[in-house]
Parts: sequence; C-alpha cells; structure tokens
Amino acid sequence: MRLYEDLLTEISTLSSHNNPDITLLTGDYITDQPNTIDELTNNFEYLKNCMGIHAVLDSHNYCHHQAKSLLTKALTSIGIIAVWNNIDPR
Repeated sequence: MRLYEDLLTEISTLSSHNNPDITLLTGDYITDQPNTIDELTNNFEYLKNCMGIHAVLDSHNYCHHQAKSLLTKALTSIGIIAVWNNIDPR
C-alpha cells in the first residue's frame, strides 16, 4: 500500500469527526495487484456519515483481471457503494 496505514487511519478518523453528509472516495485503490484490498478496506471502516460512502473505481482498478470484482466485494462488504463507468440514464 503506498499510503501509510497510520496516515490513512488518521484521515478517515478526522473525516468522520467532521460529520460529513456524504463521503466520496476516488481511486486508484490498487496499483498492480489486488493483494492490499483488505488492508485498505480495514481503514475505510472508520468512515462514518449520514448519506453514505461512495467509492469511484479508477483505471488501475482494472489492471489485474480480478481487481474490479475483488475490490467491489471488499468495499460493499463494509457498506461502501462502489461505482465505475456508470452513466445516469436521465
């Protein structure tokens, strides 16, 4: 993981203390291999708000053939809404 775990924990905790209405997480969540996904999502469990947490998957999240599905499963397992290349049909 390129972000230091203690820094990521601190950012997540500070964000939650500010009581945001919504939290938007922007990718990239992995660089090459999806082996750090659980490590990353453990830190996201600190995030709290009233309208939900949304994670946007970015280009590196498609490099490994299983990355998208593994990342989506890990994020949704802790209540984060994962979005990617979605177009609003309105």
